[in-house]
Amino acid sequence: MPKKTYLDPAVQQELRTRIDSLSTESVPRWGKMNVRQALRHVGMGFKLAIGEVSEPFAAPALLRPIWKFGLLNMTPLKGKIQTFPSFDMVARKIDPEELEAEKADLKAAMDRYLAAGSYVEYHPLGGRFNNVNWGRVMYVHTDHHLRQFGA
Repeated sequence: MPKKTYLDPAVQQELRTRIDSLSTESVPRWGKMNVRQALRHVGMGFKLAIGEVSEPFAAPALLRPIWKFGLLNMTPLKGKIQTFPSFDMVARKIDPEELEAEKADLKAAMDRYLAAGSYVEYHPLGGRFNNVNWGRVMYVHTDHHLRQFGA
């Protein structure tokens, strides 16, 4: 069975439907982020891929192939996983107020990602990334956080 990718229009619609299902009553199954923080955090991933934000952390060169393999081939992520410091909404005390605004901002970032058509060539953990790699990671990351909130 092929691995899901955000580059697939059916997957794009699936994720948007799941985003729409989130509400102010959505509670995390793991982790410390609330649903608004999680949506902002996921949007950061799409922005990273198109160069709208950057992450100063980089995995050591010897570990990048291992990280890349894991990011692209893992089964759905389960439980809390450490994030980049600049993406850590809780540690940075970023707590957006409006859920619907966060949904709209995330979808706008997703749209800009698709419109870009090509993405930055470097992932802070996985090293060199191509468009197919980014599409896979965007799916895995978004799916992880939607499942975090039962969506």
